Amino acid sequence: MKVIAASLALALVAALASLPGRADAALYWSSGSGLARANMDGSEFDGQFVPAASTGPFVSYAGCQGVAVDSSHVYWAEPSRRSIGRVDLDGSGVEYDFLAGLENPCGIAVDGTSIYWAEEEGGQIGRADLDGGAVDRDFVDGITNPCGVAVGNGYLYWTAEHYLARVPLSGGIPERIYEGNGTFYFCGVAVDSNHLYWGGFGESIGRVELDGSRPEPSFITGVERPCGIALEGSRIYWTRNDLPGVVQGTDLEGSHVVETIVDHPGGGPCGIAADSTTVTPPPPPPPVLSHVISFRGARHGTHSPATFIRIRFPQAGSFTVRTGPAIRWRVLSHAPAPLTLSGPEERLLELWPGAGNRAAKALRARLRRTGKAQVRIGVDFSAQDGAISTKRKWLFLVDPR
Repeated sequence: MKVIAASLALALVAALASLPGRADAALYWSSGSGLARANMDGSEFDGQFVPAASTGPFVSYAGCQGVAVDSSHVYWAEPSRRSIGRVDLDGSGVEYDFLAGLENPCGIAVDGTSIYWAEEEGGQIGRADLDGGAVDRDFVDGITNPCGVAVGNGYLYWTAEHYLARVPLSGGIPERIYEGNGTFYFCGVAVDSNHLYWGGFGESIGRVELDGSRPEPSFITGVERPCGIALEGSRIYWTRNDLPGVVQGTDLEGSHVVETIVDHPGGGPCGIAADSTTVTPPPPPPPVLSHVISFRGARHGTHSPATFIRIRFPQAGSFTVRTGPAIRWRVLSHAPAPLTLSGPEERLLELWPGAGNRAAKALRARLRRTGKAQVRIGVDFSAQDGAISTKRKWLFLVDPR
């Protein structure tokens, strides 16, 4: 029966082991719906931190979705595109084909100078500079179904079928350092300064010392298909490569109480990586300030043909009042600058018939004849946010005599 090897998670270098744990860090993992991200407490979950490209599915090869992260980028394997993609930590600069033309890329790892990946169909592990140059697809070859990749302590580590292996980064002869019992295939692998951890498609996560001694194949139990593994501080995280998928974690020391970080994070997740980035919610959009002026409560004077009306302004700014030559007006306000507003405020406006010009005389004559006359005012509002608006209003002047 053909074995569909699966892949992997990020291995963090030993220096990351000293970083703080769960509160101030982020997880990244890959599944069929996209590259996802969340904080280590499950907050700010984004199932499509990087969505699928328009030219095809995000990934289409079950269990072969390696993820790695460094100080500037997140990297992921896309076997359906035969490529490795990368994205800036803030989600910008997506490159779906950062490294292309690969044969079923699986596990990924990065250090300060290079990116490493397993090619399951090609039976090899490749290496390239972090800018994508100096590609060496045969850095290690002749491997049957390589899956997970990790780097640290001067070595490159990998999983393949039922065993763990390593080779010095400076070159040398690969060596198997641990052989499993053949009950399940190994996949995810991660390394710190003392141990190598592995998972896969069984029901446990194992660990072994860096030289292969003192193996603990059931280091963490009660888990299902822990396909990818990542370390951050004193914690270990993994993905359950199943439907529905789960992202889980526990302390490296102690009783290993398994905690679910994200439930249903996307179908069949495998690769997972961790770093010390905290994902914060986006800032709320700036409030949409209104520019609408409203007129309220017109009333008439009791001894003279004057009209009073309140004008409501929605934000800080300044205003002017426009009337024809027949009307005089004033703003009744105790503010030092009655036409200037420090925020949402009201102003009381008084209007009465003018004098000394033909229009004013005609208005007064109409008031004496009919007892009332209709006039129009305009208010020009210059808001603090730079917008300018105008409101017009018809009013009645009433002669109470």
